[in-house]
Amino acid sequence: MSHRGTDVLRAIVRGGRRASLAGAILAMGLLVLSTPGRADAVLAWNDELLTIIQQTSSLLVDGPPEVAREMAIVDAAMFDAANAASGGQYAALAYGGGPVSGASVDAAALSAGYTALEGIFGNIIWAGNPTNSALTIGSGTVPANSLAIGFGGSTAVQSQVLGEIQSLYTTDLGALGGGSAVTNGVNLGVVAGNDNLAANGYTVSGGSVVNSAYATDGSAVAILQGLQPNTPAGSGTVPGVYVPPATRPEMFPLWGSVNPTGGVTTGQIATIVSQTVPGPPAVTSAAYASALLETECSGSSAPLSSLPANVQSACAAAGYTQESAAQATSALFWNDPGTTIQPPGHWLQIADTVAQSQGLSEVQEARLSALVSTAENDAGIGAWGVKYLTWNGIGPLWRPVTAIGTCGSGTASWNSNFTSCDPTWASLIATPPHPDYVAGHPAFSGAAATLLENFFGTDNVGFSSTSNSYCNGGGSSTYRGTAVSSVDIVACTVAASSSFAYAGLPTIFSMNTSGVSDTAGCTDAGGALGSAVVSSVTVTTCTLNSVVYYYNPAVTGCNDIVNGGSNDSPLICPITETYTSFSSASSGPNGAEYSRIAGGIHTPFSVQDALTLGNAIGQQVAADNNIPEPASLSLVALSAAALGCLRRRRTAARNVMLAVR
Repeated sequence: MSHRGTDVLRAIVRGGRRASLAGAILAMGLLVLSTPGRADAVLAWNDELLTIIQQTSSLLVDGPPEVAREMAIVDAAMFDAANAASGGQYAALAYGGGPVSGASVDAAALSAGYTALEGIFGNIIWAGNPTNSALTIGSGTVPANSLAIGFGGSTAVQSQVLGEIQSLYTTDLGALGGGSAVTNGVNLGVVAGNDNLAANGYTVSGGSVVNSAYATDGSAVAILQGLQPNTPAGSGTVPGVYVPPATRPEMFPLWGSVNPTGGVTTGQIATIVSQTVPGPPAVTSAAYASALLETECSGSSAPLSSLPANVQSACAAAGYTQESAAQATSALFWNDPGTTIQPPGHWLQIADTVAQSQGLSEVQEARLSALVSTAENDAGIGAWGVKYLTWNGIGPLWRPVTAIGTCGSGTASWNSNFTSCDPTWASLIATPPHPDYVAGHPAFSGAAATLLENFFGTDNVGFSSTSNSYCNGGGSSTYRGTAVSSVDIVACTVAASSSFAYAGLPTIFSMNTSGVSDTAGCTDAGGALGSAVVSSVTVTTCTLNSVVYYYNPAVTGCNDIVNGGSNDSPLICPITETYTSFSSASSGPNGAEYSRIAGGIHTPFSVQDALTLGNAIGQQVAADNNIPEPASLSLVALSAAALGCLRRRRTAARNVMLAVR
């Protein structure tokens, strides 16, 4: 049986078991909206960590795999501390001590989170690469860096982050008051935080982390290697080999060598990969051409009707259509690029939302967020290890935008089955700087969704989530107008009848300081979000190539998604999506998996295999930690039949592709 068939069978068996445990069938999920819950240290630090990720994720020392690692350390530290303070009913993740009586759970979690955050963000790596010479870190060596000293980090951002951490800790600790319980909790938190930092390769001496020492778990080697230009063998000359962006180094080619802690082992990851990742089809095959065409048709930044005739005819013949407006919205919702909370952080936010809605205790909140973060950390290590393997005789697999734009005479010279070559094609969302296979976001999402399903004993939990605003570095169309107004404005609504309207539909887009809709820089990667005050109105700004764009967060509708998918503005406003289950968020037609095809940045087999990998890792973390436990079964489980209705989207092309592969 294929690994996909095994996954379906396992899901049905799990569903049947949970249905029998619950003794009832719930046809529809309970819709859980994000509602305010009681304040506690776990939620406070998770919220602060997500804020920090927004501040640091545009730096080259950060990125989704490192974000997941940060989350895993902080949340594991809080769980270990809270667990020990409440009697140690669960096995610790890294803490080496026993239960501590007379300790405040909240003070323990507060102190542990503070200790872990200080240890991570106080490290020298956040100030940038301090030398231009070779470095030896543990068993890894980083050669001399050819880039400028300090490149990749930011002392200013580091100082700001550390100041925020200290301020929150001081305020929340003061609110707890004095007494031996608080003192005992604080002392316990320091130990639990340091134990988790040490388990992840940080040097701890005299009860604190040595900030001048790089972590020896492989992360520092991977990060510093990732600050240097790296070109895979055959890149740009051998069809199919990944071509890194010209504007920045690719993201962490060595991340697959990072040592996982607290979750699955390196050996378990290798086994899971061997069982769930079959590899991509050969780039010269009909299967690859069909998969690439689906991404080209569905994920273009411009309407399908405006693409070249050869592209339109190929899409029509294959039955591939433009993504729907809802799918385009979800692609932007799940994009999670730099300056946002990133894919792992998005799922931590979801976990916190559900934890509050279900009324979990602080220890349960800590355990849930620790396990979700640990599963995502392991998924990142597994996915990045796969990304840089050699497939079908070539190196890491190139991105769709490279394949689609690599043309011969008439058809693509690298695959006679691919007849829709288009050197002007651009994706709806900006392409991240790492190979296509396997996709990162579906791996993170599968791990988190599977862990959440196991924790609550059911997939059938609904929730709403809101994404961050961000600057979309790619996917701008050519339909934007020029001078519309002579005054400074925050946003401009253009009627369908206007010559500046996109595709003859009402359009809302941001304006620059001169009141002119300027396309300069909109197709370039990068950009930075900030804030400003214009005519006494606080607005969000986005800078691309020195052009400043504005929008008013209080004005709805500033995401221009019309006619099935293009976004004319580099600014993407917050988007709220509602899901009826964890699996619909990870793998449904508007979920994270398909969002990478609708966004134009991954091929179908890359997202499907990534989700399978993530699901398996989430399942392994759940099994290793004995969940669900009876105390967490607060919801009614789905029956096997209901679970069968939640299978992820399959297209005829993917079924054909499976047969070919």
